[in-house]
Order: sequence, then structure tokens, then C-alpha cells
Amino acid sequence: MKRETPPFPDPKPPEIKRGKEEKRGNKVPLFLSLLFLLFLCLLVVFYLPRAVKTKVAQKKEDVGRLTGITTERDEKPKGSKPGSLTASVAKEVKHGGPKGEKNESEEKETTHPPRPHILKAESREQVLEDKKENKKAKRKGTTLENKDQQFERLMGKAMEAVHNGQIHKAEALLMDAKRIFPNRPALIELKGKIEAAKDASRLRRLLEKAQRAMDEEEWEKAASLFKKALLIEPGSVTARDGLKSALKLSKLMEKLKRIDKDPFLLGNLAFKKKIKKLIAASISNPDCGPKTRDIIGRARTTLELFDTPKEVHLYSDGKTDVIIYRVGRLGRFHSRLIKLRPGVYTVLGRRPGFRDERAELKVSPFEANTTLTLTCRQRI
Repeated sequence: MKRETPPFPDPKPPEIKRGKEEKRGNKVPLFLSLLFLLFLCLLVVFYLPRAVKTKVAQKKEDVGRLTGITTERDEKPKGSKPGSLTASVAKEVKHGGPKGEKNESEEKETTHPPRPHILKAESREQVLEDKKENKKAKRKGTTLENKDQQFERLMGKAMEAVHNGQIHKAEALLMDAKRIFPNRPALIELKGKIEAAKDASRLRRLLEKAQRAMDEEEWEKAASLFKKALLIEPGSVTARDGLKSALKLSKLMEKLKRIDKDPFLLGNLAFKKKIKKLIAASISNPDCGPKTRDIIGRARTTLELFDTPKEVHLYSDGKTDVIIYRVGRLGRFHSRLIKLRPGVYTVLGRRPGFRDERAELKVSPFEANTTLTLTCRQRI
């Protein structure tokens, strides 16, 4: 009989083996990447400085060839030692020969002809640098010329602008000069002149506006403008005289407007006297315009009417004692005719055993006849 061979044990799953192999394979690329990074660091540390130095030296040589200057390394012949004959000959050629005679071929040997493309590049760079400097100079308010000359030129223009009344232009020039030399004493002096010119210009404008208001007979507005002018220049004769005249006319116009609204104010003797004085003073005022003269003329006519007495008819019962305040006692009567100046009067009636009676008597200058009846009728 045949023996049955026992089955072999199952091998480990291939997936697990493949996973281990993958882990081992991952270590190799990581090691190589670390080596590569180390190589790059060494390259940066050792190679880059030498490359930069070489580049700088090459640029210096190009600049030297353009300007006609050569370095000692270029002037030294190849293969010559410091003490050799060729070195001494090269030295004599450099300094003009053994006896100090000029060597005609010196420039040919020591200088190199400029390269066209290098010349163009250098000229372009120079033009760009000049443009940049000019832009910076314009932004800073200074040019490439001498700062002292620039400062003096700006100060001269600023003074000329002040004399011509161009205040804003003078201030701008002052700021430009201050950027060059901020601590010069001339700046303080110029600033004072600019402020004085500004005050003078403001004073001139105020006086012009005030005179325009006087011509238009706006007395209150003119007085306000003259006051502002005196705040700038207290010694201004024009402003002081104008203010005095404007205040007088303004006060007169205020009172005359009150009379136009209520003519019976002239019944007050004190008020009437003030109006007469103001009118007498204003007639001779040269600033008095046609509108004001017209109002003054109407006021004088009204004053004349209030100075003319009017007839007043009074009636009573013959038993009432009649008294007019500010006029006097009239006594008892049935009818009486008196003359009174236009105005408002208070009339009082008294009778023994009766209550006093009061009445207001308004005598108008614009009416021909005025009548009033007053009797005491209410017993006590």
C-alpha cells in the first residue's frame, strides 16, 4: 500500500512578504535623497562664493577696459618673474621708457579697444541711472545742481511771488526751499513776509467788501466787515472811519424803520429829540445813499406833521372832572375844543361817588378831526 504523504504546510501569504520587501525598498530612496541634499549644501557653501567672486572680477575688468585702465595682472607679461628682464622692460614701457621719454605705443599696449556691445550696455545703464536720480530729485524738490544755488533761486522766486501778490505760489516755493535747508534763518524771514502779505490781502478784500456794502446801503453788513478789518489791522484809518459812519447810519435806519411801522412813537418827546439829532447828523454824511435819503425825507415829513397841533373835540356831562396826562387839568364841561400835538394821550375822568374812568386819546396827524366823550357813570 502506498503511504500518503502528509500535505505540506501552507506557505505564508505572499502579501505579507511583499509588504516587507516594500518596506526594505523604501529605505534606499530615502538614503539617496539625504545624500543629494548634503551634496547641494556643500555646493552652495563652497562653489557659489567662488563663482560670485569670479563674476565680480570679470565685471571690474570690463569696466577697466572701457575706461582705459588695466590691472597689474593684465600689464604683467606672461611667464615673467618680478626680477627678470622682461618685467623691467614692461615696467619701463609702462612709465614711458628708461629716460622718461613718452612711448607712442603706450596706449596701444596698456589700453584695450572698447567692445561695442559693452559700451552700449554701459551707456544704457548710465542713462537709466541719470533718469532715476532726476526723478528722485524732482520728488524731493531738489535738482542735481548745487544746493546753495538751488536754495537761493527758490528764495528769489518766492520773494518775487510775494511782491506780485501770488501768496500760494510763494508758500509752495518756501516749502521747496525748506526741503533743501530746513534751518536757514532766511526761511523764517520769508515766512513772516508771506504772513504779512496774507494779512494785507485779507484786509484789502475785507475793505473792498465793506465799501461795496456801503455803496449798496447795507449798513449793518458794512459795520461787521469793518470790525473784521480792524481785527487784522487795528491802525487802519479807512476801517475806523468806515465803521464810525456805518454804525451811525445803521442806528438811524433802525429807528426810521420803527417810525415807518408805528409813527405814533414820535409822540414821545425824548424819542423825537433823538431822531431829530440823528437826521441832522446823517444829512451831512457823504456815505448816505439815495435810499437812505429817501427814508430820511419821509421821516422829516412825519416829524413836521407831529409838530403841528391838531384840533380835538372833547365831550362830557358837566359833572366829571377831566384830566389829560402830560397836558393838564381841563375841569368840568359839556363840550370843549383843544389843540394837541399828534400822539397818544391818556384821559382820566373823576366824579365824587363814582368810579374813575380812563380813556386813550389817539391824535393822528393824518386825520382832520378827533373826538372823545368821557363821563363817570358807575356808582361806588
